[in-house]
Amino acid sequence: MTDSITGDVFIDELAMFLDSDTLMLSGVEHSIEVDLSSDLPLGMMFASESRSDNQSGSSSCNDNGHETAVKTILREKETKRRRVYRQKQKDERNALLCQVQDLTLTLEKAKQAELERNARQEEASKSTSGDDNVCVGKWKTLAVWEWESLCRAQDEQKRLQAAASAKAQLIKDLQKVIYKRIERKSLASNPKLSTTRPSDVVVYEAYLQELDTNYARIDEMFRTLAVSTMKETRERPVCLLSFRSTRNCSMISMILAHFIATSIILATASS
Repeated sequence: MTDSITGDVFIDELAMFLDSDTLMLSGVEHSIEVDLSSDLPLGMMFASESRSDNQSGSSSCNDNGHETAVKTILREKETKRRRVYRQKQKDERNALLCQVQDLTLTLEKAKQAELERNARQEEASKSTSGDDNVCVGKWKTLAVWEWESLCRAQDEQKRLQAAASAKAQLIKDLQKVIYKRIERKSLASNPKLSTTRPSDVVVYEAYLQELDTNYARIDEMFRTLAVSTMKETRERPVCLLSFRSTRNCSMISMILAHFIATSIILATASS
């Protein structure tokens, strides 16, 4: 664009220089230049040439007038030609400027569209990454919760297994104690009986029979103690028991302890 403006200025200066300059043409050179640069018909050119040859000896006034007319025609044609050339240059420059403006506008639109497309892609990628992060956070939370639940369940299972093992060991110890007592009583009553371990049903039936016997003995002892206390006077605040009564009390204590142990075994067996 700067080059075109500089060219226009140079052309204008050249036109002014040519307009102010006087053309010094004479003789045959002047006629030849006029013939080559003008648009006159061939008849006029030959006529002017013949007139210049035939009238070479005419007066200087007519030569000066003819030369002035030729200069004027040449100057007008040159001016017209320069004007047409300058107008053509201006038109080309304006067309180029319009093309530059159109291309610049198209480039700006393309850049704006590219920026908008990149912005949309960034927003889409951010939203997608945000959704992925949310999903990952949810899955992570669920995984941690499941892991903690599993650990709690395993701890509870271990605790229950330990409690069950302790109860099983206690039951085994009680069974051993009961079996030993039964075996000792059986051997004491009848040494010839077999020492094989009876079944649970037999053991429970034996304990029930023994409980009935013990209940009967306890009732008898309570009746005896009640009769003896009624015979004593009211002035004695303390009741002194005889040797037989003391022995009966110790037996009652043993029977009660035996009864409690039997109740525990029965409750364990029923559960």
